[in-house]
Amino acid sequence: MKKIAGSIIVKSAIILFAVFCVITVIRLQFKNNDIKSEISEMNEKLEEAEKNLDDLKRQADEPYDEEYISGVAKDKIGLRYPDEVIFYNNK
Repeated sequence: MKKIAGSIIVKSAIILFAVFCVITVIRLQFKNNDIKSEISEMNEKLEEAEKNLDDLKRQADEPYDEEYISGVAKDKIGLRYPDEVIFYNNK
């Protein structure tokens, strides 16, 4: 009788350990998938930031001539020349 009880305990322990291992592997797989999606999102953000940095470097390398200054004044501040007439198209 003791052999049977010991055998059942050993088999139960092995089954519980196997179930524990399977659950752990499944949890790790889900965590791995989450980390991979985070890496993908971070890579996209990095590419966007590098593109913005390239644009800023290009803008910084442009000369500050009269045309550039008047363009910034028109676009950013809304300034116009005194003899300039603006027409708006409200579609």
